[in-house]
Amino acid sequence: MVNFAAVLKLLRQKYNIKQKDIVDFLGIPLRTYQSYEYGKVDPNLSTLSKIADYFNISLDYLVGRAKIVQEPEGTIEYAFADDSGVLMGEFQYVFGIYDPESFSAKFLYLKEIKGTLIKKIINSKSQFEFLALVYLLNNKLQLNYDAFQNNGVDLIIDAYGGYQELNTGMGPSTPTLVDKSYCAEKIDNWIKIPLEEKKKILEECMVTSWPNVK
Repeated sequence: MVNFAAVLKLLRQKYNIKQKDIVDFLGIPLRTYQSYEYGKVDPNLSTLSKIADYFNISLDYLVGRAKIVQEPEGTIEYAFADDSGVLMGEFQYVFGIYDPESFSAKFLYLKEIKGTLIKKIINSKSQFEFLALVYLLNNKLQLNYDAFQNNGVDLIIDAYGGYQELNTGMGPSTPTLVDKSYCAEKIDNWIKIPLEEKKKILEECMVTSWPNVK
């Protein structure tokens, strides 16, 4: 498990922030802050919240408990109301990285095992269903996915005989598909990795290449 002290130090170093800058923001003695980075003392909840606000991240993310990293595969159910009634179904998902050596390019593979939401999104003339999917993923997986600026996470689905990235643009544009067949081998290789090994790789990547997923 990624620990708070390691996360705090890595965040500060990543953004080239001096200890004094954070100390001034928190209003605490320098020695107290240094005890956080050295793992000798854990801050109280109020201080943790201030640190999370300083770096604009969630508390879970700060203490190394990003849900999508701790549960990189599983299933999520959905139920949405639309003009035709209620859309109900279930997704199998796998969160992964194209290159196990880097966290810079990530993907979330979605396989709809019940329902027709993906089909509706592909055939839709609006963004409603796509935004509903984004809300579901952010709510259930704490993905913090930006519908218009994918945060370095590709939403991958099976369509038209291969892997496709599902996305949309700013404004009233409809969802589009981007061919990702050239990434098929990398996606397949990641999916085959056992769950516990996936978790280990993702946690190691969090330490060495702090991601933009909260």
